[in-house]
Amino acid sequence: MMTLLGGGFLHFPLLINAALLVALSSLHHVIVPLKLKNEPLYNIISGILFGLISIICMLFPLSFSPGIFVDLREVVIALGSLCCGVTVAAIASSMSCLYRIWMGGAGTIGDITAILACAALGLMYRKTVAPNLATLNPLWFCGFGIVITAIKLTTLLLTPPWSTGFPLVLTLWKSLIWLVPLATLATGLLIKVEEQRLNVQRELEQRESNIRILTDSLSNGILVVDQMGNFLFCNPAARKLLGPPSEITIKKLFNATKRTNTAELSIGQKILEVQTSKTVWDNKNCFVFTIIDISERKKAEQLFLSLVENSPSAIYIVKSGRLFFVNKMMENLTGYSRAELIGTDSQFMVVPEEREFVKQEVIKMLKGLRSTPIELRARRKNGEVRWCALMASSAVLERERVAVINFMDITDKKKLEVALNESRNRLEKLNELIYHLATLEDEGEVIEGTRQGLITILDLSSCDFSPSDEAPAYVRFKKKDPFNVLVPLQGIGILHIRSRQPLIEEKLRILEVVANYASMMVHRIRLKKELEQMALHDPLTGLYNRHYLFALLEQEEKRARRYGHPIGLLMVDVDDMKAINDKKGHLVGDRVLKEVAALLKSSVRESDIVVRYGGDEFLIVLLEPNDNGVEKAKERIEEKVEEYNATAPEVPLSLSIGGAYWNPHGEITLDQALSEADRKMYLEKTSHRKRSLKN
Repeated sequence: MMTLLGGGFLHFPLLINAALLVALSSLHHVIVPLKLKNEPLYNIISGILFGLISIICMLFPLSFSPGIFVDLREVVIALGSLCCGVTVAAIASSMSCLYRIWMGGAGTIGDITAILACAALGLMYRKTVAPNLATLNPLWFCGFGIVITAIKLTTLLLTPPWSTGFPLVLTLWKSLIWLVPLATLATGLLIKVEEQRLNVQRELEQRESNIRILTDSLSNGILVVDQMGNFLFCNPAARKLLGPPSEITIKKLFNATKRTNTAELSIGQKILEVQTSKTVWDNKNCFVFTIIDISERKKAEQLFLSLVENSPSAIYIVKSGRLFFVNKMMENLTGYSRAELIGTDSQFMVVPEEREFVKQEVIKMLKGLRSTPIELRARRKNGEVRWCALMASSAVLERERVAVINFMDITDKKKLEVALNESRNRLEKLNELIYHLATLEDEGEVIEGTRQGLITILDLSSCDFSPSDEAPAYVRFKKKDPFNVLVPLQGIGILHIRSRQPLIEEKLRILEVVANYASMMVHRIRLKKELEQMALHDPLTGLYNRHYLFALLEQEEKRARRYGHPIGLLMVDVDDMKAINDKKGHLVGDRVLKEVAALLKSSVRESDIVVRYGGDEFLIVLLEPNDNGVEKAKERIEEKVEEYNATAPEVPLSLSIGGAYWNPHGEITLDQALSEADRKMYLEKTSHRKRSLKN
């Protein structure tokens, strides 16, 4: 079959292959600089280099049999495609495939497939990581190597005869699974370093080009002169401002900046600002003169002061912490004259407790760290405190940095804000109150919640409730005076409102909303209780209905099983009910049923449950009866019937009663006990009917 050269976990030929791969790939750095000058030529040479490396890898393979061998050519093909693109991928993979075809053998198809797959893999990954090749981390290259390993092992399965590929994979996977990622990591890091160096070189060239473009496009003149006064560099703006560099011009520049680094220089009709600094140029100490035409700025400063003076806003200029200039509106706002203001501390008008805060915020604004107005309180000459808004900006006036302050009176705005905040807070509390009332299930809690909520929201001195069923259906306020209001709750009662302040229109609207909503919540609670009553009670007799009975029996059955208590059942039927309805009418029949319900209720204990079972049938559930409790209850009912009939009613009563016990430890179920009571009731009913026929 196959002869393994170099066995064990580490196949030595593959290690040699990896070392060759990394060593030869390092040659790529020689041709990297060519990429900046002639990229097409760089791509061709790189493709040939990576193709030759893959061929050299095939010269030192791990051989198994003629035509079946393994090397690491796929690594260089994949990395070359990843780092250099389509041209390099095409050249390198073509050279590798042609050489592999020339070598021939059973493994040719699988090897060519692996070469092409790795080239495609590199190109595919390049689309996503091409801009970030220089930033890929080692783990990424290891992961890329694992994908190459997977391709390598998969294509080995294509080695004919087909029974050869699988044993080959079993033999090699332990070596390839770490050696290929390691080789990919080492080679990838080399290429990454080359890419980083190339990026740095590109950046330096671009920076130099940008600086050249910048200096040429500057409106400020730049002139570089050595210590001997020799001209070294002059940008177009400097030539325009100074004319061609000459010894006289350079001497004027030196004289102007002899005492200070910044000076003004007049040349013809122009006023120039000259700034000088020292630097190194071509390894020589030299001077850099920056020339700015400030002729227009000088005119603008005069115009600026004129505009500030005539501005409709209060403006003042601060220099060295003191008022340097104030306009007419500033005098009007503060009540001080210009003579009184000039030279004073810039914060003398700010109330003392806010001065440090205002100072720090102005500094932030001048640094560009704040863009919103500073709100403060300022004291006028007459002692009145006004709310003001301050905006500060930095400017240069007469070659000195100053702060230009715009001062605005916002007292009326602040009053409006306070009113709006109070209104917003009231609305937020109103929403909370509405939500709270909606969660309550007791009408007393709704009334109390409404009272406390209105006191909190409207800042009331008191809010009292008087119940009354005659309150109007709709809210109508009754004002005793601006501080006292009566607010009716629809059909519920009246709220007596006492306020500390006059009730404005907005507060009256809130009263109306809350009153209507509270009324609605109370009626909802009442309606809910009525619906619950209707759902569990018989509307005619007021007794519990069958719906309640079934829930009760389920609960009592569990309770009886837990404590071992029996349950007694009495099924009661009104005899001849149909005849009563037919002869006397349904109104009389309904009255009879009510009388029976009242009679049954009075015959049993309060803990026992009487249910209208349906039609003319009633069921009595006796909870925890003693041994003869059912019989005694039946006797009491019969005695009550005799007492009732002794009063000569319009319709005498006759009841058929069947009783049964259910014991949780007995053999019958509760349903069977219920059926037993029903059966006995029908037996008694039959007996009554026969007796009636005999009579």
